[in-house]
Amino acid sequence: MKLFVQYQGTDATEGLSLKAEVTTAVDNLEAKAFSNLRKLRLLQLSHVALNGSYENFPKGLRWLCWVGFPEESVPIDLHLRSLVVMDMQKSNLKRLWINDQKKPHEYLKELKYLDLSQAIQLTETPDFSYLPNLEKLFLVNCQRLVKVHKSIEVLQGSLILLNLSGCIKLGELPLELYTLKSLETLILSGCSQLERLDDALGELKSLTTLKADDTALTQIPSSSGQLKKLKELSLHGCMELWKDRRYTHSDESSQVALLSPLSLNGLNCLKTLRLGSCNLPDELVPANLGSLSSLEELDLQGNHFRNLQTDFAGLLSLQILKLDNCSRLRSMFSLPKKLRSFYARNCTVLERIPDLQECSVLQSLHLTNCYNLVETPGLEGLKTVGVIHMEMCNSIPYSHRERIMQGWAVAAHGGIFVPGSSLPDWVNFKNETRSISFTVPEPTLNSDLVGFTVGTTYVSQEDDVMSAYSPKITLKNQTKGDGWSRNLATDHIRMYREEHIWQGFFSNEDFLLETGDQVQVSVDFGDKVTILKTGLTLAYRKVIEVPNEQLTETDDGVDNELNENQRRPPRGMEILLFFVLLILKILHVQQLLVPPCKAIEWMKMNLIPRVCKSNFQETQVQDQDNAEEGDDESVSRGAKSPCPYISHSKQ
Repeated sequence: MKLFVQYQGTDATEGLSLKAEVTTAVDNLEAKAFSNLRKLRLLQLSHVALNGSYENFPKGLRWLCWVGFPEESVPIDLHLRSLVVMDMQKSNLKRLWINDQKKPHEYLKELKYLDLSQAIQLTETPDFSYLPNLEKLFLVNCQRLVKVHKSIEVLQGSLILLNLSGCIKLGELPLELYTLKSLETLILSGCSQLERLDDALGELKSLTTLKADDTALTQIPSSSGQLKKLKELSLHGCMELWKDRRYTHSDESSQVALLSPLSLNGLNCLKTLRLGSCNLPDELVPANLGSLSSLEELDLQGNHFRNLQTDFAGLLSLQILKLDNCSRLRSMFSLPKKLRSFYARNCTVLERIPDLQECSVLQSLHLTNCYNLVETPGLEGLKTVGVIHMEMCNSIPYSHRERIMQGWAVAAHGGIFVPGSSLPDWVNFKNETRSISFTVPEPTLNSDLVGFTVGTTYVSQEDDVMSAYSPKITLKNQTKGDGWSRNLATDHIRMYREEHIWQGFFSNEDFLLETGDQVQVSVDFGDKVTILKTGLTLAYRKVIEVPNEQLTETDDGVDNELNENQRRPPRGMEILLFFVLLILKILHVQQLLVPPCKAIEWMKMNLIPRVCKSNFQETQVQDQDNAEEGDDESVSRGAKSPCPYISHSKQ
């Protein structure tokens, strides 16, 4: 910092960073301290105030990041004509330029990126006619912003991203905004006073992402179906979205809210759809929801439907389905076949989920706090799920829970969490502490140790709280002096005062345990969780040995088959010859050609040698040798021909 206080500098400097905290802001620097830095291209300032004129400030800046810029407008003598990136977050700006007389000397034609986020004094966006090539504009959490300048239409060929999230006083968008043909991402989330989007929304032909979470929108224009490139539509928390307000009497003061479902027609490229916490009842679930074949993530959590009748089988690409906190949901029609993650936590009246047997690639299942759930059909037969959360699912019979745990003894790389106070009977080793010691036994004949399943019963000191970290297992091989610690392949888990069982699997490829190894395994769920019991089951894989005689016979059989195939011409030539002979025979019947036998002789001499010349000659030599030696077997079966449709015998 002393370098600038003393007006020093170097002509070779191209990048400079001066940072201070809010509590230690620097306000005693002169702008002319930068006058010697003529080659400066990158400048980063944080909570730094400069005094004096900017006339001799470096004019070649390409990247300016000035966090906490203290002025209410950009000084007119600050030359920014070469600027490409301008990051002025948390500034004190009220306007970028205070009035027409104090706008920049030249257009900022090079500026591509402008970030004025968290400028809490900013009331209006800049005049975009001075920023004609702007590509990305961030105005996040500008809480006093009430207007987007209509000059934004000059950016219709350049602007690709506009982020207005958190602008809580912004009540409308200018019509000129809908002329932005190049706009790909429009973020309006948190604009709590924004009630409508214009019918011209469909003119944003390049739009791929539209986020309007937690807004006051009462409708999405039907023209949204023209957004053929739209891949992400997020309307989470739009509780008024389904109310289309119409006047029903001549008295305009009399209003009723008519409910109309969202139309998804035309959105064939949609990959992500978020309609969570939108107060959706059964009748307002979009009718064509099940036809979005490109959809990969669907968020319907926190809604009011009771019977979800959408046929999800038509969602051929859906991988993530979220139905958390649908407290009225009782039943579902189906699940998509390619589903990887299914969330239905806190669905407190849900009794049964669709058959999971068709979900052959399911990786995680989250059913925590589904108090009335009595059945999870097909779950015990799946071999792909790594994480199963069924905490507080007390209505599921324990016998069913035990079948799930036994079925997943090898497949569950991460954990199964179910209510229960005792470990299953089939567990090999048990102990009433958080650790267990054992000696690896001699395996049965023709079997290999592939891993081990650890199970615990646990209880939390606090109810309905998240764990401090994911469960951890520690293994010590006392024989070899090795040790490992592994966190489970799951996130933080919700803990309860009721006893639960956790079970996880660990591959022996990581630990390389051998017969006779003395091993200690311990489990840790954190300080506020008590481990009551620990159990361990060794998992073996049967090794099938194939006798050498069978291998020899198989190899010989393969060789013989290859030799036989080598004597035959290509399959395509066989088919060609077959049809040639068929045509010749037909023509001969019509007395249009010579007899087939003569044609065959011609093909033997001219056509066949081009394809299988060597095989044909080898066969002839072999036939002659066999004839000279009086090979009875050869005579009885006839000589082999390189073409199965032509015989060597005379016609």
